[in-house]
Amino acid sequence: MLGSFDNSHKLNATGRPVMATLITADMEGSLSAYVGSLGYQAIKTETLCEALAVHFGIESLIGNKMVTLLPQSGVPVFMRLIEAPQAAPPSSAQAGWFALELCVQDVDSLYERLKTGDSFTPLAPPKALTITDMVYPMQCVGPSGEILYLNEVRGDVMGLDMPIAACPVDHLFIAIMSLPDMDEGVKQYAGLLDMDVKERHEIPYKTINRIYELPLETMHKLVTLGGHNFGSLEVDQQPTGAGPAKLPSGQNITTGIFMVSFIVDDISQNSGSVKQFPMLPYSGAQSGINVGSAGERIELISLNEE
Repeated sequence: MLGSFDNSHKLNATGRPVMATLITADMEGSLSAYVGSLGYQAIKTETLCEALAVHFGIESLIGNKMVTLLPQSGVPVFMRLIEAPQAAPPSSAQAGWFALELCVQDVDSLYERLKTGDSFTPLAPPKALTITDMVYPMQCVGPSGEILYLNEVRGDVMGLDMPIAACPVDHLFIAIMSLPDMDEGVKQYAGLLDMDVKERHEIPYKTINRIYELPLETMHKLVTLGGHNFGSLEVDQQPTGAGPAKLPSGQNITTGIFMVSFIVDDISQNSGSVKQFPMLPYSGAQSGINVGSAGERIELISLNEE
């Protein structure tokens, strides 16, 4: 069914990210950005119910507006927006979720369009990765402070199964976190998500350097985790001196990337409470929440057998 998780879809293999949840202080502004600028479709608008808010650990947002988005391709990998008008903006130095990677068809034309608008702010013109010229990305900052990597895949990438976009801006395929202890994070999430280490690199990571205001050639370590022929989670070593967000008194949530959801075979051993939700996009699938050392939330979703 369009708009729900589908056991038969190849992108819903174990270990794939299938949804990113963003907190926005301005729902209309975020919808204008994702629908108007990126071409996503709003497939359901609702209020955040008590059961889901408690499950996510955001009880203060009960009754707030929530919108589920889908790329024009119809691939069931979702963006979910939850409105929180009083949320603090994210700190550039906070640990946890750092960025989301989406596949696109023509990053040069997308850059030209976005740089003249007011929804997403490009950090720099598109440029091939240091480690391969088959991935041609652009990085930008969204209306809630979220960082997006908009990646045009131009060929085989070191034997990895990289997605080719079926519409101008297609689905999420890699989520990126930045942690004070990268190696410990790799160990934790390889076990939690049943993933293997695919790549280890130390590169002049210009996006991190721009966000943390470091010299552009500063080197950083990163590890990519995934299944047997794909990467789906990147863990970066956070720059020294960075740490968790310092929120204003009374605040417990920031805008930006709140949670990323992954399909797993069995969540009973890997999360706290496990619940089922009948609403889209769950359609009865089980959900469990894991909170990491830096406060990053990962949702584990186990599909029902058909």
